[in-house]
Amino acid sequence: MTAKLPRLKALLVDRHWQTYRTFCQEYDRVARCIDSSLVGMWPSRAQFHRWLSGELKGLPYPDACRILEAMFPGWRAEELFAVGPIDLPARHEPTGQAFAARSPDAPTIHPDLAEEDNRAVARRIRSADEIFFAAHTGYAAMVSQYQSAVRCAIANGARLRVVVSDPDGPLMAEPELTTRLCPSIRQAGEIEDVLFTCGRHRATAVDAGYPEENVQARVYMGPPSMNILLVDGWLRLIPYLPLVDAADSPVYEFALDSGGRTPLIAKYFIAVERLWAGSRTVDLAAIAV
Repeated sequence: MTAKLPRLKALLVDRHWQTYRTFCQEYDRVARCIDSSLVGMWPSRAQFHRWLSGELKGLPYPDACRILEAMFPGWRAEELFAVGPIDLPARHEPTGQAFAARSPDAPTIHPDLAEEDNRAVARRIRSADEIFFAAHTGYAAMVSQYQSAVRCAIANGARLRVVVSDPDGPLMAEPELTTRLCPSIRQAGEIEDVLFTCGRHRATAVDAGYPEENVQARVYMGPPSMNILLVDGWLRLIPYLPLVDAADSPVYEFALDSGGRTPLIAKYFIAVERLWAGSRTVDLAAIAV
């Protein structure tokens, strides 16, 4: 392959990573193996364009160079941004930890929510087109941590679907649920707060000129089993463990390849849609905002 463009672009095209979203996913996967604080620190869309157009003067910041050199073993940063006719050799495939991080079936695992990079998650949400969230109460994510990021995404046209447990359902009176499976002092109240927040997000969508259907919420009658956050091509799962608060449960993150879903990931997408179809719609218009 010969082309007059930065070697970085030629390598990205060779791997089918040239779209901005795919590049950011690959960048994050390698960053997790090198320095987790660099996850989510990919270039802006405008800066990414400058990288690939040959308009960049000099080199990116050192941290970005570290990630790029790890993404393309055998190439120094200076070589990646060199412009001119480029003959690409056989592909350099990362091995070991970096290769495992690239596999769509190999999740990044955090021992609990405190170890997850909330800023990186918030950045994903702000730039999202589609957000799906399912949880028992969902209070920590929807009200405490990411309310601002979700509101920003909705103001820019993102679509949000939320499923939580039915606060008036019979399971809410079961001690096995409230004291063992999902310990909490005010579960029904937390769910109502989440639905109220969804009502506010709906108003945000309408005020921004988008259809009210962009924000929908449903309640589920069955026992909760995990917390699910799906942001475009990124999936986070938090299983509910007996006598363990969700904040202390392990966190599994999957960054999906643009080339298609693996059978494992496809199972989660099917489960998400079945959960949505089997839940009862909440009239957000009736919730005071």
